[in-house]
Amino acid sequence: MSLFEWLGEYFNPGRVGDIDAKGAPLVVQKIKRIWVILMVVLGLSFMVLAFYAIKQTPGSNRWGLIIGLIVYLVIAFFITPEPDTNNLGWFGGLIDHPFRISDDFNRFLLVFYMLLLPGKLIVFSFQAIYQLIKYNR
Repeated sequence: MSLFEWLGEYFNPGRVGDIDAKGAPLVVQKIKRIWVILMVVLGLSFMVLAFYAIKQTPGSNRWGLIIGLIVYLVIAFFITPEPDTNNLGWFGGLIDHPFRISDDFNRFLLVFYMLLLPGKLIVFSFQAIYQLIKYNR
C-alpha cells in the first residue's frame, strides 16, 4: 500500500466486493447432479482429513482442534466473501494496480473466499445429505 494507491483511489475509485453474512440456503435444483455428487465426495474427504488430523494430535490439544473446526465451519456457513473480480489488478489480477487500493481489498476478499472454500464444501455436503434423507422418504 503506497501513497500512489491512496491518491489514485481518490481520483479514480474502483469498486470493492462485499461480504454476505446470511448463510445462503442450499439450492440443489439449479446444479447438475454429477456436480452435487462430486462436491459431496470432496467435502466428505475434507472432513475425513480433518478428523484424521484431530486423531493424530495429542489428547490435550484435541478439544482445541475440535472447537476450532466447529468455529471454522460456522464461519464458512454464515460468511460468503464476494470480491469484485473486475477490479483485481492488471492482466486479470496478475499485476497489482499501482494506483488503486480497492484491488488490494478485492484480492483480500478472494483469498478469504479461498480459505473458506473447504469449509463451504464440508457444510454443503452435510446440507445435501440432509436434504437427500429428508425429502427422499
